[in-house]
Amino acid sequence: MKKLTLVALLLILALTVAACGQTATSVPTMTATNTTAATTAATTTKPAEASVESVVKALVANMPDHIYKIAEKEFVDKVKAGESLVILDIRGAADYEKGHVKGAVNIPWGTAISDNLAKIPQDKDVFVYCYTGQTAGQAVITLNAAGIKARSVNLGWNFGISKVEGVADVTETTANTLPDKTYPVNANVAKAVADYYGKMVQITDKYKNYKISEADLKAAIDAKEDIVILSVRKAEDYQKGHIPGAINIPFGKAMLNDLSTLPKDKKIVVYCYTGQTAGQAVASLRLLGYDAVSLNGGAGMPSNAPQGWVNAGFELVTGTAEASVESVVKALVANMPDHIYKIAEKEFVDKVKAGESLVILDIRGAADYEKGHVKGAVNIPWGTAISDNLAKIPQDKDVFVYCYTGQTAGQAVITLNAAGIKARSVNLGWNFGISKVEGVADVTETTANTLPDKTYPVNANVAKAVADYYGKMVQITDKYKNYKISEADLKAAIDAKEDIVILSVRKAEDYQKGHIPGAINIPFGKAMLNDLSALPKDKKIVVYCYTGQTAGQAVASLRLLGYDAVSLNGGAGMPSNAPQGWVNAGFELVTGTAEASVESVVKALVANMPDHIYKIAEKEFVDKVKAGESLVILDIRGAADYEKGHVKGAVNIPWGTAISDNLAKIPQDKDVFVYCYTGQTAGQAVITLNAAGIKARSVNLGWNFGISKVEGVADVTETTANTLPDKTYPVNANVAKAVADYYGKMVQITDKYKNYKISEADLKAAIDAKEDIVILSVRKAEDYQKGHIPGAINIPFGKAMLNDLSALPKDKKIVVYCYTGQTAGQAVASLRLLGYDAVSLNGGAGMPSNAPQGWVNAGFELVTG
Repeated sequence: MKKLTLVALLLILALTVAACGQTATSVPTMTATNTTAATTAATTTKPAEASVESVVKALVANMPDHIYKIAEKEFVDKVKAGESLVILDIRGAADYEKGHVKGAVNIPWGTAISDNLAKIPQDKDVFVYCYTGQTAGQAVITLNAAGIKARSVNLGWNFGISKVEGVADVTETTANTLPDKTYPVNANVAKAVADYYGKMVQITDKYKNYKISEADLKAAIDAKEDIVILSVRKAEDYQKGHIPGAINIPFGKAMLNDLSTLPKDKKIVVYCYTGQTAGQAVASLRLLGYDAVSLNGGAGMPSNAPQGWVNAGFELVTGTAEASVESVVKALVANMPDHIYKIAEKEFVDKVKAGESLVILDIRGAADYEKGHVKGAVNIPWGTAISDNLAKIPQDKDVFVYCYTGQTAGQAVITLNAAGIKARSVNLGWNFGISKVEGVADVTETTANTLPDKTYPVNANVAKAVADYYGKMVQITDKYKNYKISEADLKAAIDAKEDIVILSVRKAEDYQKGHIPGAINIPFGKAMLNDLSALPKDKKIVVYCYTGQTAGQAVASLRLLGYDAVSLNGGAGMPSNAPQGWVNAGFELVTGTAEASVESVVKALVANMPDHIYKIAEKEFVDKVKAGESLVILDIRGAADYEKGHVKGAVNIPWGTAISDNLAKIPQDKDVFVYCYTGQTAGQAVITLNAAGIKARSVNLGWNFGISKVEGVADVTETTANTLPDKTYPVNANVAKAVADYYGKMVQITDKYKNYKISEADLKAAIDAKEDIVILSVRKAEDYQKGHIPGAINIPFGKAMLNDLSALPKDKKIVVYCYTGQTAGQAVASLRLLGYDAVSLNGGAGMPSNAPQGWVNAGFELVTG
């Protein structure tokens, strides 16, 4: 069920090794002195008043590998080893008194947790256990939100700890207390956690403790109560069996992407395996405004019997739930298997030859089926026959679908999978694929086959949507027949400048090598959901891939989600499907950018971010110049500094409107390298350039801290002025206007935000004055945790950061910082082009390499609160 955007939290998590002020080959760390200062400050500096939403989303998006849990034996071993731990026993006082883990402090489940929130240490690992692990799962989210490094012990006391061999050696009855010290807690979080437990203790019905019993859930299902049942188990386990009616959003970092598919006006019952991760999900959801509770004991495992759905005697089903079509389709994309719902023609034929038990659907016309088809194939001609037979197609076997070229089968497999059928399309269909496989004649027959006389349950919402899909399709007789468009008709539409969107779902590198004029790029795969918000629902969207097959899948997915999408016949075209496809029809691909929206262009830049993250290490750059590589180099420093000396071949386009004025003159067919003084404004520049179709990268640390420090740079330094070639390149008109606005507005700013930047001293003053700004760290999560600017939230720089944009306000100033300012510059340009009021912190957090610039280099402290 993974969605595209939870879009939520959306700004990501990744930052490759070459983050902000770092080189591409090393990851500098803060000095020991600064780290010490940050740690000390944690006990005295008030933490950020970040929103609860941003805090919770960060917890999920930056989820560590231990997913805020610890195995019972590992926990007991730590206690046996005498490690310095903080242990919270949140069982009732009476059970705590009977015996508890050595050193454990009793803070009974409920308001005692929120009452003691500021007393729980933030500078040590905290381990929490309850009876079964379930309420501890909720507790660890509320604690982590408050800055406490908490993990819950697997299966709690009853099913976990008490079963560990030797636990008696670390069990005591002596009562323990927390140290006499308080820690700073975000006021927004403190209030939310107090509300969380305050409201919980008032609940006395079947949802007591934000849980529901197995029997009560079964009764609610039987009574057809209007609730949402959410499985957070792995996709493969959901497919093997799930509670009737459940939808699936697997637990983990990515689950934020799907929150927008959940309603805030309905009860959401969450379940996992034994209840523990569901507890975490419930706490996260409730803090985000959802009315969520967890199922007692989860689906149930042998380890937690008699608790849990199956342990209570209730069955799991494999039929689909009455989930919304949107959630089902998004789950198909987000949980896309490695085979991407396809199979190679030879592999398919080999399976047939081997006599594997397959269900094969031939969706070609009846006449062609009668002439010859794959052995065992059943003819369900493309169209309403598919929706008419939806409930008759087996859900308990692999289903393989082929058409003529693979394209309509691509559409079919999405509609079938949405209905709970494990369908894959055969690559290139009968004409270009199957019929070309050696030995296929041995598995070709003319005997007609039929489906077994059995029906399967199909989600009523999906069944209706699929019936509408094919019902509407067969009524189309114009150029969009079969939800497709011919190569010639698309060419004519482009020439006539029809108001359509052309969407390439090919890989980013192939899009860059050449694409259909005007096309935007959202590569096919799990991540494409992240970019759906860039697509309009009021325009025709023409989708193309390589030969049409994955575009078919994209079209079906988009149409079921409410978009007016069709696919291009034959896709871009490959030798394997000639004469079909754009290039096979004699039309050209281009490398210029399309007239896509600025939003879609910028999001594509981030989502398709290359490993070099639009940067190059200073030494690598200088080595390229020394080697005489054919580069375009832009020196965006002031003219006077350029005249004193610059990299050989560099052209001076001073930072400001000169960049937008020269946008169409900068080559799009060569690599372009940009440097400024420190890397920060070059970071902004590369985003505006890449948005215009220019393959630009900024040089790490700029001239002052980077290039000028490289050994031998004098050999490639000159004072001769250089100019751009006398040639212009096509630039997306929307982007050209946005970039002109970007620099035009920037040069008018004369206050502390000049150049879309803020100084270290001005930011410190703003924090002290409690100005209503958002401070955004785009450093790695682990570095943020080690220390960050007071009040900062964290959205690591990288492809995934788009997922978190919704957590940022458009009506407040956003101050972005990284390590030295360079990737923050990229983030600022991206955000501003997307409508946010963003600026970057001069010098970032600060590194030895860019001293005296940067927060710590200016003498200010990082905090861990």
